[in-house]
Amino acid sequence: MTNKTALKLIAGFLIFNITCILINSLLSARLPLCGFYINNFFCDNVSIFILSCVDNSINKLYSATVFAIYILASMSIIAYSYVRILLICFKISKSASKKAIHTLVTHFSNFSIFLVGVLFIFIRYRLENINLPLVFHILLSITGSIIPPFFNPLIYGIRTKTLKIKVISHFQKIILEI
Repeated sequence: MTNKTALKLIAGFLIFNITCILINSLLSARLPLCGFYINNFFCDNVSIFILSCVDNSINKLYSATVFAIYILASMSIIAYSYVRILLICFKISKSASKKAIHTLVTHFSNFSIFLVGVLFIFIRYRLENINLPLVFHILLSITGSIIPPFFNPLIYGIRTKTLKIKVISHFQKIILEI
C-alpha cells in the first residue's frame, strides 16, 4: 500500500466518522430528556435515547444502521487483511510465517475481546426489558475499553521467552501454594 492510498483511506474514514458523529449529535440534541441518571459508566447516545420523553425511533434506526456499517466494514477490512497476510505467509519461510500467524491470532483474540463488549452494549439497549444487575451491565460495558489494554502485555508479550518463563513459573508457584 502506498502512502497516498493510506492517506486517502485515513481521510475517508475521518470524514465518515465526523459525519456520523455530527448527525448523531444533531439527532440527540433535539430530544427532550425526562431523567438525569445514566445506567452506564460512560455517557453514550443510547443512554440519552433512554432518558428521552419522546419517540426516538429515528435515532435508534440511525444508530443501528451506523453500528452495522461499522461492524461490517471492520470485519471486511480485517478479513481482507488476514487473507492477504496468509497468502504472503505461504510464500515466505516457515519461521517468518509462524510469526505472522501468531500475530494474526493475538490480534484476533484481542479484537474478539473488544467486540464482545461492544456487541453487549449494542444488544443490551435493544433488549429494554432485560433485568440484569447494574454491576453486570457495567462490567460488560467496560469489557471493550478496559480488558484489551490490560491483557495486551500478556497477549503480545507472551512470545518473549523470558516473559513466558516468568509467567509460567509465577502461576506454578500460585498453584503449588494452593
